[in-house]
Amino acid sequence: EFVDKTEAVVPARANEIAMEINIIKRDTAEIFARNSIKIGQRLREVKELLPHGDFERWLRDNVDYSVTTAQRFMKLANAYEGQLAAGEDDVAELLASILPSKGYILAQLAPAQCKEFVQENDVENMSSRELQAAVKAKEDAENRAEKAEQAAEAEQQRADAAEEARADLAAQLEDLQRIVQAVQSGGQISPEERAKIEAEAKKAAEDAAKAKIEAAKKKADKELEKARAEGADALKKAQAEQEKVVQAAVEQAKAEAKAEAEKATAARVAELEEQLTVAAANASPYRIKFGACYEALQSDYGRLVAIVMDAEQHDPNEGVLLRSMLERVVDYLKE
Repeated sequence: EFVDKTEAVVPARANEIAMEINIIKRDTAEIFARNSIKIGQRLREVKELLPHGDFERWLRDNVDYSVTTAQRFMKLANAYEGQLAAGEDDVAELLASILPSKGYILAQLAPAQCKEFVQENDVENMSSRELQAAVKAKEDAENRAEKAEQAAEAEQQRADAAEEARADLAAQLEDLQRIVQAVQSGGQISPEERAKIEAEAKKAAEDAAKAKIEAAKKKADKELEKARAEGADALKKAQAEQEKVVQAAVEQAKAEAKAEAEKATAARVAELEEQLTVAAANASPYRIKFGACYEALQSDYGRLVAIVMDAEQHDPNEGVLLRSMLERVVDYLKE
């Protein structure tokens, strides 16, 4: 009978010993990690106490550390002491699970970055060289992301400034058009603007009238409900009476709406015409000329665009040429 002897039978105590050894190794590594941070804290304190240039001699005479070794301890302290003081044991566990040399490499990262890095990478099975390369790559990526964010923020600020400038220019051009209109009309608003004001006033008055009519209907409905409870004769009489009341309310609301619309229109027109008169009186002659030229330019540009669009539709080659010419004109005006 064939017996597979490739797997030896391991006594239970041997397995227990292996587990105990691994626990001791981990405890030892964790103690080493914590003590490394404590050593770094004390080395940093000594460096601050000694005059400049005496730290290296003190290291050599007192603790037999090189400057490089001391810097590694201090770097670990700078990176992790805050979390250990806050009771975040996972930091000690993290350092305990890797070689000290890897802990020094990871100390180049901020604590939050370090946690994220360990979650994303198999640190325990990476060589120190691979770990150093990966840490550098993460730092480079973080730097690129930060620069990209800064560039995006700067671009947004430029865009906001440009939009603000465009809005300011539009307001100035609107003022110019108002001045030109004031001079040309002698302080009178245009028929189009008057019609717009009338329409707005009429709508506002009609909305108010609708609210009054609805209130009258609700009041009439309440009276009818009361009459219904008193009997058929009372209901019939109340219906006839309420129809008259509602009709009167409708007629009154309509009349009030018409009068209110006319009043609001007259007030708004008077206000605008007064503004136009003041603008015309105070207008700079240069602004008047500039505004008139701008209106002409705006009109001519609209006609140019219409010509280009017509050419693009019926003669594409000619349309391309004219579109290019129009863009050059716009660029020239920008300059």
